Amino acid sequence: MQPGEPTADSKWRKSVSVEKTMPQASHIKIFLYTAIMLLFGLHSWAQQTVEKKVQWTNLAAGVEYAQYPFGEMQADPDILHVVRINPRRARLVALSRTKQDLRKRTAQQWCEDFGFVAVINAGMYDVDLITHVGYMKTPSTVNNKRWNKTYESVLLFDGTASLHPPAKIMDRSDLNETILKSFGTVIQNLRLIKNPGINVWEPQSRAWSEAAIAEDRSGNILFLFSRKPYTMFEFNENLLHTGLNVVRAMHVEGGPEASLSLCADTKKLHLAGRSETALHDAGDEDMVQFAIPNIVGVKP
Repeated sequence: MQPGEPTADSKWRKSVSVEKTMPQASHIKIFLYTAIMLLFGLHSWAQQTVEKKVQWTNLAAGVEYAQYPFGEMQADPDILHVVRINPRRARLVALSRTKQDLRKRTAQQWCEDFGFVAVINAGMYDVDLITHVGYMKTPSTVNNKRWNKTYESVLLFDGTASLHPPAKIMDRSDLNETILKSFGTVIQNLRLIKNPGINVWEPQSRAWSEAAIAEDRSGNILFLFSRKPYTMFEFNENLLHTGLNVVRAMHVEGGPEASLSLCADTKKLHLAGRSETALHDAGDEDMVQFAIPNIVGVKP
């Protein structure tokens, strides 16, 4: 026997020791699995409970509006305004301020002037107050022909091929020329959530009111608005816990320029974001919409 080599007795004792610890390890695994499944079940139950409490208002065929409890993970939760659009029953339209029509319009004015039931920002704009900061084209105009290298989310509609849904949001990495040519409207924006429902933002300190466009698991397009400021990370996490089943989402504006207007007979509402530097919510006192040059609207 070599020095240091374990005896048969010590080998036996070691095996007994291992065997004694195995049930404990197994119990721990079972406990962790049970805890995870319980948490998953509670989360699913909570989402179903919230969904049952949410009251949807019909705005038009294929278009409905609701207020969702939002930010329940924070100490001071608020609401999320949601317009849910079935793109097979309602039509999305993108419009821009052009040299032929230089009138400055708020979301409400876009809504009323062009007969939309809902209007939201198409995205952030440049210092000329016309040009979208990412790539943007419609069937009639090209607002910006340059792709933004840092924007990874793309909204597509006005499809020309029956192979594709009428409207969708795609991660830029999944795009190709064939897909791009199959849609009359293409709008590139900053990505919030990538497929299949992954928050791409890290925690940060800056927070602002948020206007966003998303797609859910059923292929509906969602117009989203939160007046209460959140960081991008918080907004995404809250959104993924609403039960709306969001799989992709893009940022379309933040702060006081963020806008959402409803102009249906069943619901009229005109929302504007808060300044990033505002220390408190002044209620409706500062609910004044900014003129915005590019919008996405929905018609029956």
